[in-house]
Amino acid sequence: MDEENFGYSLPVKEESKTGLLKIFQDDISSNKKYAFVTLLEVGIIHYLREKYAGGFPEPWDGVYFSATVLAEFYLVGSLLQSLYFWRDTSKAVSELEKKIDS
Repeated sequence: MDEENFGYSLPVKEESKTGLLKIFQDDISSNKKYAFVTLLEVGIIHYLREKYAGGFPEPWDGVYFSATVLAEFYLVGSLLQSLYFWRDTSKAVSELEKKIDS
């Protein structure tokens, strides 16, 4: 009864430790790229907000300012998340490398 899974068993490909290491390193690379692109986007949004602030009629200027602030908040949150995933995956890689070496 303990091994009964009610028909939901799917074949799982076994990954070796070196295979997992490669997957984690790919994740780290993706997180680095995403963090860089997001940081670039934050800078562009900030630049555009400063450059075009006051260049629209009054109701639209407030909408523009609010939209750029919200976009910047979203992008900063996304940047922090990718940095957190980068750090977390780096820790997992260092632990896996220690297990492989020993």
